Amino acid sequence: MKAKSKNWLDELRDRRLNAPVKGGWSSFPWDDPELSRQVLKLHLDSSNDQASRPYDLIVAECAFLDGIFRDALGRPARVCDLTCGPGFYAVELTRLGHAATGVDFSPAAIAYAREQAASLGLPIDYREADARAVDFPDRSFEAVTLLYAQGNAFRPDEFRRVLEKIRRWIADDGVLVLDLITRNALREDVGRTWNIKESSPFHEGRQLWLEERRYLAEQRKQVHQVFILDQHGKLVREFAICHAAYSPAELESLLLETGWRLETVFGDLTGREYQAADAEWLVAVARPAGDPARRWPLTD
Repeated sequence: MKAKSKNWLDELRDRRLNAPVKGGWSSFPWDDPELSRQVLKLHLDSSNDQASRPYDLIVAECAFLDGIFRDALGRPARVCDLTCGPGFYAVELTRLGHAATGVDFSPAAIAYAREQAASLGLPIDYREADARAVDFPDRSFEAVTLLYAQGNAFRPDEFRRVLEKIRRWIADDGVLVLDLITRNALREDVGRTWNIKESSPFHEGRQLWLEERRYLAEQRKQVHQVFILDQHGKLVREFAICHAAYSPAELESLLLETGWRLETVFGDLTGREYQAADAEWLVAVARPAGDPARRWPLTD
């Protein structure tokens, strides 16, 4: 008797939405050339914040960063924006008088950023490289930024190594700014959803998205799994994105262990007061260890 062929329900059942993430962490191909071109479209679409915040908000955030850098240094900074995407922050910080370097491993994002800098006549140094692998000489910068939850996206061991090497890159009077999703926000953003899309960066034509977000308390991470089926029910793409969850006290300990002293925290990148009970974002400002004692006692 001929074996019954599997349909998409069988395939999904076998894959099990609750199965562990392959490799233990994210499987999203951020540096795939074609996919990076599609994701760039999301960066440039101001109607959503899937890849970047709205540009008017970025302008306000850069004004806040400008104040942090000038308060810390008393002068413009040599700034490195790690995981810079299409260079929105680098452009605005350069316009404010800083010397910016941007690093990202998306080919399309870096190509766009270079084109924009050239067309605007801005001397921005863009590097197409993985933030986890790139390196610079000691004391290359007075400020480094890691924004829009990119610190959450690294495995904890990767994040530790990134913080350690940034400490080498930065001048003794420099400043580090981290923009992280809070643990509470990751813990609350869970559940399963399905949506029909007419098209997406991952597949042409109508498609069904099945998504599940889980918070794994013991591993201190959120797992976002996505299964995309075409209009015939064929599974055409699947990936997972993980975000590590840090409490303020855990972040402070990690910073101390990697050569930093946490100076202050905010509730967003425009300077909102941090309220632990309901904050979605944790913006941490750190200085190289050995600077004056921090001003913000943190607890879980």
